[in-house]
Amino acid sequence: MKNFKKLSVIGAGSWGTALAQVFSKNFETVFLWGRNTEIIKSINEKHINNKYLPEITLSENIHGTTDLDEAFEKGDILIVAVPTQRIREVLSRFNKTIKKP
Repeated sequence: MKNFKKLSVIGAGSWGTALAQVFSKNFETVFLWGRNTEIIKSINEKHINNKYLPEITLSENIHGTTDLDEAFEKGDILIVAVPTQRIREVLSRFNKTIKKP
């Protein structure tokens, strides 16, 4: 069985950020994707999601990214935590990334 070390969470809102924080204790690296550059910058520089969970200091092994391909390719496991109204939009972007056998 493969030893999973990297997790990618798609969605840097309150739910995705909370999941990244909880799972950060079980993974070497957690990639947290979001489209808002200011939120991602705050996550990487201050370890805080300044918009959705400003009272929580995030683990240092959480790395924010605005590059969906990076999050998809680097994670051994992928969790999608985007709002329902955005799920189709975000997942359709994976069509370009997923390689068909």
